Amino acid sequence: MINVVIILSTLVLSFVLIYLMMTDRDTEVSISGPTSQTQKGGEEITSKITENAKDIQTAPPEPEDKGTCETKGDWTMEGECAPNGTVKFTQTYKESKPGACSPGEKVQTKPCCYQKGDWKDISECQTNGMKKQEQTIVNCGNEFKTQTVPCCYQKGDWKDVSECQPNGKKNQEQTTVNCDDKFKARAIDCEYIGDWIKVGECQGDGRQHFSRDVANSNAAKTKTEPCCYEHGNWVKEGGCIYPMRQSEMEKRHYESTQKYKQTVVGSACTNLNKYKTKPCWICHKTKNVQGSARRPDGTKIYFPYTQHYFEESDNRC
Repeated sequence: MINVVIILSTLVLSFVLIYLMMTDRDTEVSISGPTSQTQKGGEEITSKITENAKDIQTAPPEPEDKGTCETKGDWTMEGECAPNGTVKFTQTYKESKPGACSPGEKVQTKPCCYQKGDWKDISECQTNGMKKQEQTIVNCGNEFKTQTVPCCYQKGDWKDVSECQPNGKKNQEQTTVNCDDKFKARAIDCEYIGDWIKVGECQGDGRQHFSRDVANSNAAKTKTEPCCYEHGNWVKEGGCIYPMRQSEMEKRHYESTQKYKQTVVGSACTNLNKYKTKPCWICHKTKNVQGSARRPDGTKIYFPYTQHYFEESDNRC
């Protein structure tokens, strides 16, 4: 209905305008004389048209139905804070028709604290085992920019805690804070030179062989030294020595010494290697024997008597 009224109104206005244009042309051609008379004739014609014009009745447009929007206000953050420091919030809504709710009633973008988490050290590890770090932030307070975290502090004051071992290693320790045990101790190379140890016995050439453990060193591992090789073929040299005194002869037995000698080889040999003495005993012994003598007349007579004598022995009498 509204569209029909609009079309009719447009047609009426078009006819009026055409009529006015044609009237103006006729007036200018048919009327001659001063300009004031021409204007006066035009005004009279316009006045007559206005009097005869009728109002065109048009109905007002009906208001557009935009629909209704219902929201619950349960704003919920969608996703995480973006690197530009903003985050989207959405709420539950209900539209009676599409577009009833404005974009601001559906989604809102609000500032948020964005923490990139790219922590980087800005200080060395301190003696208390702590260090300072900072990260990239947007729309955050300074308390979110830096942090203090534990770290492994190594003082580097290495000290020996063991002697150098045969494998050429020695153990050391240093002062640490907040470190694993593997950072507290270490084994490092060291020069190890062991003690000389005899290898076998003194050889027949009068030389003794030695060896020792050596690590991380140019020191010799073997050597030989002069020694005294003793064959061990001990033989008596002389007899058991005893004094020939009457007082001693009256004893049953007494102790003395026997000298022995062996074959030795080597410049390290001395008389102590070549000779030795052992105890020996002189044993006083007796035996019954038969003696004989001649009488003045030349006859021989026999008689028994006890004979005293001494005998050497390696054992006690």
